Amino acid sequence: MKLYLNRYIINIIFLIYNFILMSILIVPGNPYMPSAGLDPSWQWGIDHAIHYDLQFGKDIIFTYGPFGSYRFPDTMFTLFSYKYHLVVSLIFSFTVAISLSILLENKKIINKFFIPFGLFIALSIGHWIFFFFVQILFLMLVINMKESKDKILIYFLIILVAFSALIKFSHFPTALLLFIGADIYLYYKNKVFYYITPVFLLSIVLFFIASGQNLFNLFDYFIQSIQITSGYSEAMQISGSLSILLVFLFLSGWFFICLVRNYLLKKDLTKLFI
Repeated sequence: MKLYLNRYIINIIFLIYNFILMSILIVPGNPYMPSAGLDPSWQWGIDHAIHYDLQFGKDIIFTYGPFGSYRFPDTMFTLFSYKYHLVVSLIFSFTVAISLSILLENKKIINKFFIPFGLFIALSIGHWIFFFFVQILFLMLVINMKESKDKILIYFLIILVAFSALIKFSHFPTALLLFIGADIYLYYKNKVFYYITPVFLLSIVLFFIASGQNLFNLFDYFIQSIQITSGYSEAMQISGSLSILLVFLFLSGWFFICLVRNYLLKKDLTKLFI
């Protein structure tokens, strides 16, 4: 009983520790004000469009969507939305903290301390990958799913990823592929369909409506977002050494071959899925 109590207290302590780290990382405690320049201009434009209920895919077409102002931690202060930014960022922080706590539950205390801190440093340097990091947490929870509480958290992460897909459209394709893969993996492993992809798509529809958008514009939003995202990616390309591309193709191809070989030897779909 005493051992269980001590373990419970340790888990609570590290949950609070993870929550503090994630809150420092993404909660917009010091939002910046509208200013001159390219980035501040389009960011203010997105906030303006959301405030005045402009229709995305019709009135405004950009790489960001109807929740585009929730670019944690890059938050521009607007009086009408700042309190919502705080609430949503705290929800994300707490969900990520719980996910990390569950994944590290049986690890040594030193790992419980250094792994979240290492992630905090990495995400601080490249904070724009935070929403992709949420997808990785989902993946790890799916692979390690054991208890009913894990399932609840997994579905909550799906909803948050759906929210992030309406922050920036580039979050959507990776999430969709991930969730389709998760449905296939879980059905292969447990012979149970968990409806992960349908929950994700339904959540997007409900969030789209909740953001003040007309449901009939959803199709236009996706079509226009695909076009502008692909055009934006092409415009951002620069000429460079072909050797860099060849090195990337070699390393990624070799990595894929190793995964397939591992699967053929051990028949372990988990490693191939990762």
